[in-house]
Order: sequence, then C-alpha cells, then structure tokens
Amino acid sequence: YGIYELDLPSGKFVRLTRVAEACDIDPAYLGDGSIVFASTRAAKYCGCNRHIMCNLYKMDPDGANIVQIGNSIEFEHMPHVLRDGRILYTRWEYVDRNFSGAQGLWNPDGTAHALYWGQETKQPCLNAVQMPESTTVAAILGSCHNIAWGALAVIDRKIDVEGEKSVVKIFPPEARKLIDKPGDVFADSMNALKIKYEDPEPVSEKLVLVSRTLSEGTRKMGLFLVDVDSGAEKLVVESDEELGIFDAKVVSKRPLPQSSAER
Repeated sequence: YGIYELDLPSGKFVRLTRVAEACDIDPAYLGDGSIVFASTRAAKYCGCNRHIMCNLYKMDPDGANIVQIGNSIEFEHMPHVLRDGRILYTRWEYVDRNFSGAQGLWNPDGTAHALYWGQETKQPCLNAVQMPESTTVAAILGSCHNIAWGALAVIDRKIDVEGEKSVVKIFPPEARKLIDKPGDVFADSMNALKIKYEDPEPVSEKLVLVSRTLSEGTRKMGLFLVDVDSGAEKLVVESDEELGIFDAKVVSKRPLPQSSAER
C-alpha cells in the first residue's frame, strides 16, 4: 500500500509515498499541514506470530522528508489527530502490560507519549476518534485474535483511564458485561457478539457513523448512523461489494488542530 491524496473538486489522485517492500497506511493531517501515517518501513515483526508490524511516521504535505516518530517494539497504527494537535493512536506491545490493545497519546514529534485509555482493560481498544465538541472518544472494543471489529463504545477518560465505568455508551448493549469479563486470558470476549462494529466516525456529539454487520451470521458490513442517546441505528447505505463499506470519513469544514508552535 502507498498513500495518495485525493483532490475532491477534480477527483484527481496524487501518490505521496512509494516503497516497493513496505506498506504505508492510515494517513491523517496534522495542524501544520504535514501528515502522520503508519508504515512497515522499520521491518519489525510480532514476536508470537511473525506478522509484520507498523510504526508511526511523519512527512511533509508533498510526501518529502519522511521521519519515523514511533519506535514501539510491536505495533502502532490508526493515528487520529486531536483538536489540541496531539496524536491519539492504537498501540500494541507486550512490555509491562496486558498483551491485548491499548491507546497511546503522542506529540507530533514522537515525544511525551503517554497512556490515553485501556492499559489493563482486557478488551483491545481500537481506532479511537475524538467527538467533535468534547474530550470523549468513539472507539471499538474488539478482540485480540480477530479482525478490527467488536463493540462501538463512547469513552470518557475523565471518569477513568481503565475499565467499564468509563465507557459511557456501548453498542450492542450486551457488550458491556464483556468489557471487564474475568478469566478471558486471550482478551477475546467480544468475539461472542452477534452484531459487530468497525471504523467509527463521529458526526456530532450525538451521532456516529460506523460500519456494522448487516445481520447476525454475516461478515458483510453496511454504513450505519448511530444515535448514542436513543440507541437508534439507521442503515445509511449498503454496498454491492462482497464485504461492504468501511472507514467512512466526514468531508466538512472544521477548525485546524493546533500545531506544535501554538501549544
């Protein structure tokens, strides 16, 4: 995979990265116009199954001056830029922690990284995106040994940085009892869910676009709009493609995240 930039008015693509033996994925704009992304350029492998791992990188808007800003032993991906300019990302490693997922928080130069939420919560927390007007985030509580789907959760770290009590909303509702389920050594409790969610994208404080399985027993996903207050879920669009629709992004004007200089 390489990273491309799409000009929305013309529909033209420009390729920004090209490496024959590495994958560049998950790009996001920083406040100064540069781009953070995940890449396998460091050629690291997971210690338990030899899967290739990503670290975080940064580049200029035109793809020049690529610099590695993350150096975890295992995996860093799904970066999301908070309104204050810091990078919220999914981090997975085995050192001094539960072996499932956790989220980290970094400055754009890779410094001052710190736990955001879920260091010891059993279920991996993936793909967190800040809600438009608050510090809460929409995220996926998934499973270690599965693809990146599971329950859709709204998390408020001001309540706590761990566990069920800081999950203020969760879909489907029955997933709540699985967040801190004891005895699940492999952090795979969310596999039991009949309906699974992936790739949240908040539209407002009350509405979240998310990919969701269309029915029990299928892997095909449609794009749903979820009302986090009422619990109503509306199918927005269903694709003819075999697996469905993923990773929707809202295209709208919004304030630029702060840059390092502004902070």
